[in-house]
Amino acid sequence: MSDIELKLINKLAKLSEDHRMLQQTLTEAIQPHMRDLLKKEREADQIIQAVKKGSVKSPSYIPTVEHGYWSTLRRIVAEAVYSIYNEHQRQTKDRREIIPIVQDRIELMRKTGQWPHDWKTPGRDTLIRRLNETADIKHYPGGVTATICISPGHYIPNPARFEDPTASTLKEFAEKWKKHK
Repeated sequence: MSDIELKLINKLAKLSEDHRMLQQTLTEAIQPHMRDLLKKEREADQIIQAVKKGSVKSPSYIPTVEHGYWSTLRRIVAEAVYSIYNEHQRQTKDRREIIPIVQDRIELMRKTGQWPHDWKTPGRDTLIRRLNETADIKHYPGGVTATICISPGHYIPNPARFEDPTASTLKEFAEKWKKHK
């Protein structure tokens, strides 16, 4: 390779790097504006669909949170269901019953330094959503959920997570519950 070819290659490499840097700077400057435009476009699409059809499904919203926040809440909520069953030998009376248990647990975790300082304390609706998720297979890659919902608002620990005699007791409990309903 001649000196001229090396100089040209070096100049092209420098131009390529300058182009990449300029593109990155522009992307960072434009990104917030693009997100805003995409949001407005989705809102406009919703309005158009509503006008055409007379109704439209509300878009879902999942807030951005720190990694591990949702799974930690699901674990604590499942532990609340387990504690109700262990203490009272019954299912949850309704979904709201777990809220004070979870809030007390989070407060204890916060005092002992187990709850990250930048994590928010979840509200009632968030906890109820996580309770529903404890019985939803898509949140458990292993295929065994933490709880089962035996009727709306009534949860017990999943018998598949236990060995006998606990598993049999939970299964019998669920069967009796179904017969009474």
